[in-house]
Amino acid sequence: MGKKLDLGHGLWEGLILSHFSHPAFTLQAETRAEFAERSVAKLEKTIDDLEETLASAKEENVEIHQTLDQTLLELNNL
Repeated sequence: MGKKLDLGHGLWEGLILSHFSHPAFTLQAETRAEFAERSVAKLEKTIDDLEETLASAKEENVEIHQTLDQTLLELNNL
């Protein structure tokens, strides 16, 4: 039978964990998270503004259609 090669997985796991728990890495991750949160907030506000603009445009469109319908009705009754 073949002998298993020990690659020192425990050592690698320790190095990886120490890298991710390093203060500089943690600070970078927090900075990226804060930037992402601000970006999401801005995008949500943009979406809200666009939805408001769309609703307003739809209302205006209905009013224009009503005015056109009324005008055509009046023209047909002349």
